[in-house]
Amino acid sequence: MKKIIILFALTGLLYGNNCMSQSKYPLIEDVKIEILKYGLIDNNAFGDDTMICSEKINGVDEKRYKVFFAAKFFDFSERKSFDFNDISLVDVDRKIRYRPKEGGIYKSFWSASWYSSKIKLKEFKSQDNFINNSLDGIKNFDFYVYHSFGGRINKKKPKYRYRLETANFRRKKGLKLIFIFPALKEKKSPTNFEIYWKKKLVGQFKM
Repeated sequence: MKKIIILFALTGLLYGNNCMSQSKYPLIEDVKIEILKYGLIDNNAFGDDTMICSEKINGVDEKRYKVFFAAKFFDFSERKSFDFNDISLVDVDRKIRYRPKEGGIYKSFWSASWYSSKIKLKEFKSQDNFINNSLDGIKNFDFYVYHSFGGRINKKKPKYRYRLETANFRRKKGLKLIFIFPALKEKKSPTNFEIYWKKKLVGQFKM
């Protein structure tokens, strides 16, 4: 069965200023997750099932499927800051590692209540943990995208890269987060995916 997810923006679930690039609380030191949902975003009514990106700024545009997973994160018994760039998705069969396109708070099967702000690469002042935690024998896929508004891309402006901002969270027994990746995927044949937090394998799924 196809998975469908629609994202809505709601900022009230974060503690304090969620637009800070610096962490307000101690960064989470270890991650344990329980996978809740995964699949392809299939939202053709909004034209949001795929995205256009390229590996190089002047590279050929590629259409990528949006692969997502939602999971419960357990180490938020105290106020913690979370770097969304610490999470990556590995296509085991193709040996490709994907940076998240989006990351945020997962509400239910049908919706995400908030997702992280984006910082253009030239304005990003923190360490890039996606690159710092590269895996041996796995190719990193870092992507350029067009500026867009209301689901429409603007090809008159040059493509750019961005990073996701660190977010500060209240105490909670299990924080539910969602991540979306621009992945290669054959709909007719299953692909094996692994979820990494930094260099630690924390989850797996096949779809």
